[in-house]
Amino acid sequence: MKNPKKLKRKHKIFLSKQGCNPDDFLIVTEDYDSYTFYNKVTKVVWNPIRR
Repeated sequence: MKNPKKLKRKHKIFLSKQGCNPDDFLIVTEDYDSYTFYNKVTKVVWNPIRR
């Protein structure tokens, strides 16, 4: 796993629309059509989510 990074504004908006708290997440990868997030609370890498 790559080192998770802090979220940018567009990631926070995306997670808010998904019904998640952006403060609990870090971004692992950002592809042209998907995001992969790391949950700091549960310490789990989420499967890629399509934009």
